[in-house]
Amino acid sequence: RRSHKAKTRAADYVADLQDDLLETLAELRETEEEIEEIIERLRDGEGTLEALLEKIGERFLNYAHAIGLLLEFEDLAYAIKTFALFVQQCAHEELTPEQVRKLIIFTDSIRLDLISWRTTIFVEKSANDIHYLDSSLFSSCLQAQLLLDSEAADEGGELDLF
Repeated sequence: RRSHKAKTRAADYVADLQDDLLETLAELRETEEEIEEIIERLRDGEGTLEALLEKIGERFLNYAHAIGLLLEFEDLAYAIKTFALFVQQCAHEELTPEQVRKLIIFTDSIRLDLISWRTTIFVEKSANDIHYLDSSLFSSCLQAQLLLDSEAADEGGELDLF
């Protein structure tokens, strides 16, 4: 956990960003929509679990890469990348229907938080502190991994904690 003592307003932060970075961040909307579509396919049981989780992991890796271009958000990018790799690892494990359901819930929650984060900071520029949602996102990423990992350990599974 990293604490940010100095608060930076979104409007001030965004004003100093280069246009190409802002364009990259705007393109994250497509990634968010792709994640939503894949989650819907998971909920509906369309496609193989392995392929869908791999795709979700890829999209979160893309998201993490874009966020990682912003020095201020390296920690957040790392948390998202770690979650993405965890999701991809889950693709190769035997998950119970309950674990899949929980993974879908966490994944969708993280997606919604990222939408809120991106919109509030980079679209509306209304956040009084650009790090207002960091701790919540870190917590969500870690909580998903811990919950599924502990359930796998209870059942003798092989999910490893990152």
